[in-house]
Amino acid sequence: MVICLPRVYSGLHYPSDILAGAAVGIVATVTMAPLLTSLFRRFRFEAMSPARSAAAYMVLGILSLQIATMYELPRFVLKQLAAL
Repeated sequence: MVICLPRVYSGLHYPSDILAGAAVGIVATVTMAPLLTSLFRRFRFEAMSPARSAAAYMVLGILSLQIATMYELPRFVLKQLAAL
């Protein structure tokens, strides 16, 4: 809410944009949360031995970075490959 109101006030978004984005986020969360929970339970990330926990944290860290940067590097690579 703190981020949304200034964006509407400054004219960057319409209120319907904010509502639609919130709806998409809610639907995505409700859909993906059970799938991710079952995935984590299946691979038992919390029960990994110390020898394998470093690899698990590395994979989750890379995944978090890609989500935070909106998969910028993979998209760039795919665009370059498509241009060939």
